[in-house]
Amino acid sequence: MPNIKLYGLNDHEAEELFNKIQKTFKDELYADEIVVTTIPSTVRNLKEKSQPYIQLELTNSNVDNGIFTKMVPKLVKLKIDIQHTTLTGFISRE
Repeated sequence: MPNIKLYGLNDHEAEELFNKIQKTFKDELYADEIVVTTIPSTVRNLKEKSQPYIQLELTNSNVDNGIFTKMVPKLVKLKIDIQHTTLTGFISRE
């Protein structure tokens, strides 16, 4: 389950970015697996400049099956910094 986490955005900005993400991935075969999490936060550098970013959280299987290489070029087009992490696993509720 790829998790796209949004950091450093106000509610309006987060909703706009969510809509762009939804539009970007809606036709992908793996779209139903993607979740978007909004983390209410202030992200800024030491000069007080706002530094919002996306954290793309994937499992090893997402990397192995190519979802990572499919998602990143699409996310780059959104013109926001991207941090990516790989989890060692995911346990589904099902």
